[in-house]
Amino acid sequence: MDLVTSNSEQTNIATWLWGKLHAYFDTNDGSLPELWLTLRTPADLVTVVTHLHNYGRLSPHTDWVWFDADNHEQPLTDVGAVAALVSAGLVPPFHVLLTDLVVEMVRLPDLGMFVMSEWIVLDYRMGAEWQPETLAALFSLLAILAETVPSMTLTLENNVSSSWQDHFVTTWQVFRSYLTKPDVLVIQSTFRPADN
Repeated sequence: MDLVTSNSEQTNIATWLWGKLHAYFDTNDGSLPELWLTLRTPADLVTVVTHLHNYGRLSPHTDWVWFDADNHEQPLTDVGAVAALVSAGLVPPFHVLLTDLVVEMVRLPDLGMFVMSEWIVLDYRMGAEWQPETLAALFSLLAILAETVPSMTLTLENNVSSSWQDHFVTTWQVFRSYLTKPDVLVIQSTFRPADN
């Protein structure tokens, strides 16, 4: 799936998206904001985990492990298989750091991936690594996941104000609509959410 077909269209969508959401990405305030991907079935969870892992790799800076049903540490060699065990409730959730994620020739900043039975939570460090192009590439990756698993929903973490949550979800929906109807960005909202 390609985000857009020309460089000028890529710049336009990236600029539009950055204008809408930069406050949630551009300044490192020490927090790790979260994007919540809600999935309906265990198979959907495994599919999304596997896709995310395929776009990057586990950070090589640590030996990744998971805990089996007897609470014994096991080396993490197959992220999808362990996600299946998590989704079945057989082992506890796990968290990894995905690095070297490349989408549409744009390298994304590292993303944490917390795998739970019905959700995948992506966390990231805010700051200068996030630019219009990287944000558009992240949203493009999320759109690819949503196309693969149409029932997937995307929200921010629960402690975000409802106005920011609504703004984020609306921006996400407009972005997804843009992928099939590029003229949708002509209808740009003047809504500006209040600070958290």
